[in-house]
Amino acid sequence: MLTSLSPYGAILALLIIVAWSGFRCVHALHMLQLDSYWNTRLLQWLWAMPGRRLIDSQSGLVLVGLCGLHVVLWTLEIGYAPYLVLGLWCIAGVILLWRRKQPQAKMALVYTTRAVRILVLAVCINIAMDIVCHNVLLIIPYSGIK
Repeated sequence: MLTSLSPYGAILALLIIVAWSGFRCVHALHMLQLDSYWNTRLLQWLWAMPGRRLIDSQSGLVLVGLCGLHVVLWTLEIGYAPYLVLGLWCIAGVILLWRRKQPQAKMALVYTTRAVRILVLAVCINIAMDIVCHNVLLIIPYSGIK
């Protein structure tokens, strides 16, 4: 019998997503601050090398692999599949964060009032999107909808 994540597993998954999203938001905020809060300059910088600046290829490959593993385990009707994938995701996320080498920045990120306001709004939007995606993607496979 297939089971979905318990409320504790869902909260843990949401916390992991928020932590990773927060990390990415801080990096994007730093780049925005270096561009003097000009959105067009930031977008030009991002689109100059989208493969390196827009997409985090290492975490993306990990997520694609874990999604594939989850589909295989779901097909084999292994009941603890969500917990196994969640555990592997935790381990992989911690390893990726520890091994990440940050390039030397021209200037350090300064948490001004404007920067904090932008960061809080970005993290709130990420949390809202994570909750919506969590409800859509994790509940449908176990609800009997075909």
